[in-house]
Amino acid sequence: QSSSVTLSVSRLISEVYNLTHFKEIVSCVDNGEQKVANLNILRTMASEYESQADGGLQGFLNYFERCAAEGLGAEKTPQNAVNAVRIMSFHGSKGLQFPVCIIAGVGKKFNINDLNVPVITNGDYGIGVNYVLNSVKHDTVARRSIRFEQQFKLISEQLRLFYVAMTRAEERLIISHTSKNIDGDITKAVGALGLFAERTSKVPPEAIVTAESLKRPFLCAALLQKSGNTLRNIVGLEPLELNGCAEFKAIKSVIDSDSLSKISVTNDTVTAKFESDANVTEFLDKRLNEEYPYKNECLIPSKIAVTKLVHGESEQYYFKSRPRFMSKAGLTPAERGTALHKFMQFADYLKAEQNIDDEVTRLAEFEFISEEEANAIDRSALLKFFNSNVYNRIKNADKVMREYKFMIKHPYNGSETIVQGIADCIFIENGKAVILDFKTDNVDDIQTLANRYTEQLKIYKHAISEIFDIPSDECVIYSMKLGCSINV
Repeated sequence: QSSSVTLSVSRLISEVYNLTHFKEIVSCVDNGEQKVANLNILRTMASEYESQADGGLQGFLNYFERCAAEGLGAEKTPQNAVNAVRIMSFHGSKGLQFPVCIIAGVGKKFNINDLNVPVITNGDYGIGVNYVLNSVKHDTVARRSIRFEQQFKLISEQLRLFYVAMTRAEERLIISHTSKNIDGDITKAVGALGLFAERTSKVPPEAIVTAESLKRPFLCAALLQKSGNTLRNIVGLEPLELNGCAEFKAIKSVIDSDSLSKISVTNDTVTAKFESDANVTEFLDKRLNEEYPYKNECLIPSKIAVTKLVHGESEQYYFKSRPRFMSKAGLTPAERGTALHKFMQFADYLKAEQNIDDEVTRLAEFEFISEEEANAIDRSALLKFFNSNVYNRIKNADKVMREYKFMIKHPYNGSETIVQGIADCIFIENGKAVILDFKTDNVDDIQTLANRYTEQLKIYKHAISEIFDIPSDECVIYSMKLGCSINV
């Protein structure tokens, strides 16, 4: 319950998966891969919901019920996934199974930057710091002990993930390691095992406690198996009677200096001098130089706001308000404009028409607006609005909608994208939709607002006409500062 309050919905779902190992459990039942894919879809839906709304866990549950009722979100695992090559991290492979798994780069060193800082902390052992004498740092017993403990935990976690990755294979597991001195790596692993190799089939902690990568534990474990003598033969060591039961093949490939000498580098261009099959060369050249036919579509955003579509990334819209310390009235001009917009969104217009102050007080009491916003609202601007012809039309309209959110397909750079926006007010009049946009911009001429927002309102008009399937011939901009309106 506490996590549902402090964590986002997507993080809460991930936390439940990790604590209960639910994905791993589900993957073991019939059609497990599909069920794991559905769990991933649930987390993706939560992330998408958070990017569009802020309703918390209950809001997401309501959203999910609507999607389930409409059949949205259901997605099947691609049929060709069985014969596809998938590249993923150890973490990403949890709960999945594949006929063949390849684990590459076991020689990559662990990230131990956190172990090399001057101050190391541990919940059980406290704090370890360096001792400085005559401007020279010296390691201390406390810091070294804590570092050793942290390193042991790091290796344990890496081995746990390594185990997860290895157990994803159903039929064949291939583990690769590249090194400038593979013989030396095997010899060091044999030396780390020492006398243990003759007494047990398990890798003792003493052999890998100082490992810098997965290379050491991997080679130590392989050396103790039934086929471990295959590795010993590579480096010319005598075979041993081993107790391990695992059988494997070890293949050693060497890129020698003669092969490297056949590659020339000039002007940052690598040229290979190997004799090659013309058909293979043509095939590789075609594949490596092929351009994706839908490259331009990749540059088109899947969703874009109307304001960004119309105004782009102009610097004019980077900073819409001054810092608070530069505002004499407490709130910045942009914040005062936001407060006025909130009033127009939540106010009961009939009550506000009778007494504006009472309605402002009511909104503040019910926390639709803050006390600071209530004090900053321009009463004279509201008085002009409630005495305007625009308000009379709203009052007599057949239907009124405020802060109406919409999403609709819209042409974009030769293709299509999803455009989202929010209309301040829409009212239905004589069977037609009228779009009303409230503006608090500091301008001296209403035509300036028309020039600035006409293109934006054209998109609104198109969207509303498509959504409600009724004509939308009129868009009105009302200036709260000037107390007048203009049709665009």
